[in-house]
Amino acid sequence: MTPTRAALHDQLEPVRAALREDAERRAAALLAEGRRAADAVVEAARVASEEAVGRARVRAEATARARREQALAAARRDVHRTVLEAEAEVRRQVVDAAVAAAVAMADDPRYPRLLDRLERLARHQLGSDAIVERDPADGPGVVATAGARRVDYRLATLARRALEARGDPLAASAQEVAP
Repeated sequence: MTPTRAALHDQLEPVRAALREDAERRAAALLAEGRRAADAVVEAARVASEEAVGRARVRAEATARARREQALAAARRDVHRTVLEAEAEVRRQVVDAAVAAAVAMADDPRYPRLLDRLERLARHQLGSDAIVERDPADGPGVVATAGARRVDYRLATLARRALEARGDPLAASAQEVAP
C-alpha cells in the first residue's frame, strides 16, 4: 500500500521541524556573529576616530604654539625696531641741540677770544705757516691746513667730537638721570 499524502506529510513533519529548527539555529548564529562583527567594526572605527581626533588636536596645538611663537617674535622685533628708531631720533635730537648750542656761541661776546685760542691751537698743531680760515662758509670756528694736514675746529665739529668722546649720548644722559 502506498502511503497517502496526509500520511507522508505527517511522517515528514519531524524532519521539517528539525530542518526548520536547524535553519533557525543557523540563522540566529549567523545573526549573532554578524552583530559581533558589526560591533567590532563600530568599536574599531570609534577607536580610530578617537585616535585621529587626538592626533589632530596635538597637531592643532603644535600649530597654535608655533603661530603664537611667531607672533611673539614678530612683536618683539617690532618693539625692538621701534625702540631703536626712538633711540636714534633722541640721539639725533641730542646731537642737533648740542650743535645748535655750540654754533650759538658765535653770538657770545667772548667768541672772538675763543677764535684766537682755536687759531693758536691750530698753529701749534700744524706749524706757524698753517693757513687758518676763521668762520668758514660752512660754520663758525676755525679750519686750518698745512700741506695735506688739516684741522677742523668749527663749533659744530667740536660739539660732535665732544659727544663722541662722552660715548653714546643716550646712555650718557640716562646715567646722569639715573638715581
